[in-house]
Amino acid sequence: MALTAVFLSGCQTLPSTVDKQLPDVSWSTNSEPFVVDTLRLIKMSDWRYSGKSAVRSIHGNDQINIDWSFSDSAHSIRLFGPLGVGAVKIEYDSYGVQMSDNKGVVYSGSDPRALLYDVTGLSLPLSSLQYWLFAVPEPGAKFEYREYNSDSTDRQLFLRQHGWEINFSEFVEYSSEEPDTQWVLPKRITANGYDAEGQPVRIKLFTKSWDFAPQR
Repeated sequence: MALTAVFLSGCQTLPSTVDKQLPDVSWSTNSEPFVVDTLRLIKMSDWRYSGKSAVRSIHGNDQINIDWSFSDSAHSIRLFGPLGVGAVKIEYDSYGVQMSDNKGVVYSGSDPRALLYDVTGLSLPLSSLQYWLFAVPEPGAKFEYREYNSDSTDRQLFLRQHGWEINFSEFVEYSSEEPDTQWVLPKRITANGYDAEGQPVRIKLFTKSWDFAPQR
């Protein structure tokens, strides 16, 4: 079932999910829970993520399917949905970004989020999201977190970074290519933040699948 969202008008502020969904647990800057997974993630050379998202902003609502591959330090992202230019493919690495639409028009830039927003109006913090998909903060940037465990089936993690508040829930174990290694990753991610114009944005992500086999 596709995720749904409600149209916003004017400059209405999107409500935060954090304080409404989490019991009284203090925010912490202790990074210990993230150190191991962040280091493993940085060393990982191959993964593929498939999911669907709902992006809600003052411009309206977008229902987007995402197919995201990472291999040899390069990203390839396919977005399918009502983007105004049809499906798009974004490819980026440390040298730059290229995006093409379904008509073969190619756009270039230096930042994947800015290029996507300039061409389609869709605000996805891609450089950070590549880490948030794994429920870890982007390395080298300040963050705060909250974690709540009521039992083994109800783990929720809340992260603040770059002005965004992110809620991770419904954690599931996925097998890795590493021997005897599994990733415990969220199926649902909700992120509240702001677009390039300072307008509020809410992004909901639902994971369909992960693949950690070499993307060759």
